Amino acid sequence: MAKSYFGSIEVGKLLQAMSTGHSAFVKVEGGRIFLNLTLWENDAADQYGQTHALQMSPRKDSPDDNKEGRFYLGNFKPTKAKVQVPVTPEDFAALYKDYSKVADQNPAPAVTGTPAPGGDEDFPF
Repeated sequence: MAKSYFGSIEVGKLLQAMSTGHSAFVKVEGGRIFLNLTLWENDAADQYGQTHALQMSPRKDSPDDNKEGRFYLGNFKPTKAKVQVPVTPEDFAALYKDYSKVADQNPAPAVTGTPAPGGDEDFPF
């Protein structure tokens, strides 16, 4: 029988890590961005009943592949029905505004390499 787990992820940590170019974020063909994660089950529940943990998984060859780069995003426990306050568009706008300041102060590293064949011909402008 399938089991369901409830947990929360601190979105601000994700935005901050992404804005600094953390290697757990990868861009694939088509421009989609993914986040590599590790989820595991703890040997025993902690004092809050949390039984699982989630953390970012940096590339093995990356400077992020250390204790600081593998930070926790959240913990999870077996699901129980709970009433929660939904996030509003205003909440998101405020959060985005706060973390866009972080991105401005810590720009992502420049991408270097060989340009795609065809140069600028692929762009519609």
